[in-house]
Amino acid sequence: MLEQRFEMDIVQPTSPFRQAKADRRKRIGFLFNHRPDEVWHAASIAFELSRLDPGAEVLILCVDEANLATVEYIAAGYPGQRCRIEVARVPALVRALAALLKGWVPLLKEAVLHGAARGFAGFDALVVPDLGSLRLKRRLPGLRMIRVRHGAGDRAVILDPRNAIFDFLLLPGRKYERRLKTGQLLRDGGYAVVGYPKFDAVNRVACKSPRLFDNDRPTVIYTPHFESAFSSWRPWGLDVLDFFARHADRYNLIFAPHLKLFEQWLRRRAHLPRRYRRCPNIHVDLGSPASSDMTYTCAADIYLGGASSQVYEFLREPRPCLFLDPRGVDWERDPNYAHWHLGPVLRDLSELGPALGRAAADHPRYKPAQERAFTDTFALTDTPSEVRAARAILDFVDQ
Repeated sequence: MLEQRFEMDIVQPTSPFRQAKADRRKRIGFLFNHRPDEVWHAASIAFELSRLDPGAEVLILCVDEANLATVEYIAAGYPGQRCRIEVARVPALVRALAALLKGWVPLLKEAVLHGAARGFAGFDALVVPDLGSLRLKRRLPGLRMIRVRHGAGDRAVILDPRNAIFDFLLLPGRKYERRLKTGQLLRDGGYAVVGYPKFDAVNRVACKSPRLFDNDRPTVIYTPHFESAFSSWRPWGLDVLDFFARHADRYNLIFAPHLKLFEQWLRRRAHLPRRYRRCPNIHVDLGSPASSDMTYTCAADIYLGGASSQVYEFLREPRPCLFLDPRGVDWERDPNYAHWHLGPVLRDLSELGPALGRAAADHPRYKPAQERAFTDTFALTDTPSEVRAARAILDFVDQ
């Protein structure tokens, strides 16, 4: 078992870790213990790190075959990378039980954390894109953990107090630095602003702006969130789909909700009638790899959603945005809804048709704000974000 191999590295007197410590060889781990979409935010950092320091041992450990497939897909864009890539070995019975309980109990994630804990004890640092893996800190108090954000939204999850427990944070832009400082969750020397490595990975292997529809009508991407407090799905979702089904002669629709909405369909009470899959102008994707690699945000002309962080990825190229507010949120001064300043906010679904009709003409009013928000969210430079992140990790490990 993978965790048994790790354990041998630690307890044997002639273990590779003891020899590595003597000759100062770095050992850095990357753990992908959730959904494959998170892989896009950190895998390229591992590949660049292995190229910047060829003597370092860089291990990528994946929770399952889906994460492994995504890592290997991205790896094709990084010739010469030297990472060791493995899937955590978990008993078949545990995997089967985890599949039955998926969406309710994170059994597989817990099994991987339990098995990997001893193995990562000898590492100089462990990089993770999720907050849940921080539980390794309790089992291995000496393990230095680095978090790279996944996603680029405005919601209050930015201020999760667990951020302060990480030894080092990799932040996409000044917006996150500012908000985390306001929340007293940053310390000097405990973070670096590195940009958005996902953009680099996408540039290498994905986002070819595919032609999804055999016509030239405007294509709208609808991305409802999974959390009911931020989502338009339960109040308006089917009505939105009905609108596009009725207007097949005017618009195309990409329906690509947050992966958790239908992954946890019973818990989220999400149901999609079959009739929408038969509409020629509606492309439905409830969780394929294309829903994570910016295929759809590249292909769409207009963004339609609530509080999804995908809006900032969409705004890599400024385009019209419409936001749905079925609950009458007091959002104007709320930083969790900062992106709602980047396009019209609709409080009545009857406004959808007219707003779509005006979207192109209205866009010049919002484009300057979109450009400022994008720059504040992503601190991009001529140096790729993945390289800046890899250098920041090496500098941190050398401290």
